[in-house]
Amino acid sequence: HTAENGVVFKVQLFAIKTLKASEFQKISKLFNQLSTEELPSQIVRYYAGDAKTYTEAKQNLEIAVSHGYKDAFIVGFKNGTRMTPNQIKALENP
Repeated sequence: HTAENGVVFKVQLFAIKTLKASEFQKISKLFNQLSTEELPSQIVRYYAGDAKTYTEAKQNLEIAVSHGYKDAFIVGFKNGTRMTPNQIKALENP
């Protein structure tokens, strides 16, 4: 589910070593699309959504924050590589 420019936006909900089953059930109910990224440190980043536009990602972020994920934020991936904040900012208002 990637935009024509190879960019996809996700909401990083949190990064944690061990996720409780109850927490996984909660995020599974909130978001249809979940993905993870395991870091070398054994910490796993949990992402929600798979948006083609920054605007769509902002809607997912609002859902996350309203359900208690106050530290959630939008991340962008271009052709599978995590983008820098400046690259994301450049795409916020095309």
